[in-house]
Amino acid sequence: MSSVVDLCNQALDGVAAQTITDLGEASPAARACRRLYPQARDLLLRLHDWRFAAGRQALAPLAEPPPPGWVRVYALPADCLRVRGLEGGGRFERRGERLLS
Repeated sequence: MSSVVDLCNQALDGVAAQTITDLGEASPAARACRRLYPQARDLLLRLHDWRFAAGRQALAPLAEPPPPGWVRVYALPADCLRVRGLEGGGRFERRGERLLS
């Protein structure tokens, strides 16, 4: 399995930039990798139903009233990148860090 540095170096090679040996370097390439890698990783995790990245979480309803047309509002876990569905089905919509159902 490739490390984060390996993946960053592949991207840097693709744009003919200086490669890095550590993300903690003070080089412009390492700074760019520290800034952009988390965004690229999360985007790729959102784009496909990766089985290794899936999980289930029971959500407690929040006390705040839901917007018109919705019954409940839930807070999403901090590490939730994508909501794939609700147990038992049903309509839902993600709005920021909230889930409406």
